[in-house]
Amino acid sequence: MLIELSNAVDAENTKDYKKALQHYKDAQKSVELAIKFQKYPQEKESYQQKLDSVVRTMASTDKNIVSSRSHAILQITIEGRPNENKE
Repeated sequence: MLIELSNAVDAENTKDYKKALQHYKDAQKSVELAIKFQKYPQEKESYQQKLDSVVRTMASTDKNIVSSRSHAILQITIEGRPNENKE
């Protein structure tokens, strides 16, 4: 499961972006986050594309030479399932 957190509005769903936001708490119920979307990629390449999109944009500002203009949070859960074919 990939959870992308962003302040940006999804261009494909600009009318429904408020509906897509919900509250999430971690296992200790101590952190609340706004979830933009959750996706379950079917193939390894889908995960790689999502991971590649997490790269931060860096640029100088008046405050410091290198500043992050975006904040990425990534949670990956890998679950194993029994092989029913048992070959």
